[in-house]
Amino acid sequence: MAGAVQTEVGLSVTKLSGGRYENIAAQTRFVTLMPEIAKQIADSNLRQSHQYRITYERPGKDPKPPQKISAGLTKLRIGVMPVLSIDGHMP
Repeated sequence: MAGAVQTEVGLSVTKLSGGRYENIAAQTRFVTLMPEIAKQIADSNLRQSHQYRITYERPGKDPKPPQKISAGLTKLRIGVMPVLSIDGHMP
């Protein structure tokens, strides 16, 4: 059971953060894992380099219930596909 607590902590943090957990049992896995992680980071950087976060906050302590919120884009470049997400993660 050596390392069981650390494994559970790692799995819990991964679940909470939406991250990635790798249980490496052999040195050879480390050699193949590093290029995989590098590609994942590069792909994420490419997506996020053109990503904007828009935050909406209701003014003050407005007692009225929140209304429907919408967002839109204008002047899109050809081939650009806008994607809206609640949490900022790209599908």
